[in-house]
Amino acid sequence: MLCIPVGIFSAKVWNLFVPREQGRESAVETDGDSLTWLMQKALKEGRMLSITLESRKWYAGYLVDAPDLRPSEKYFSLLPILSGYRDKDTLEARRTIRYDVVYEKIAEDAGISAEDFVITLPLASVRTANLFDLAVYQDHFAGSGDNALPD
Repeated sequence: MLCIPVGIFSAKVWNLFVPREQGRESAVETDGDSLTWLMQKALKEGRMLSITLESRKWYAGYLVDAPDLRPSEKYFSLLPILSGYRDKDTLEARRTIRYDVVYEKIAEDAGISAEDFVITLPLASVRTANLFDLAVYQDHFAGSGDNALPD
């Protein structure tokens, strides 16, 4: 009978010394699925992530927060840099919006910041996800025309 109160007390004491973010990282790295692990890696390393949703909408951007392992965690937040859609036949990513250009233009306006463009997306809608490098995209995947990014 003493084990239960000691276990609860030990967890409370442990949580005083281990920051919440470190605990979340550790839990995701040891018990998370491949999507939460990838999101944790992108967030920790400050790397961009490419996400395709079940609607074929495509985003590339920076995670603002990654989900943890709570069953109630159903969403994640992303600051998009590029967005578009996947072609219905080839599934090739077609870029339609460059948010980074918009962010630069509004930087002078004190009332609006890039954080105002953060979007919240459902985890259940994610069909594919991968780390994204803008330079690699430009050099190897953007091609020419609409998908090409100006220097």
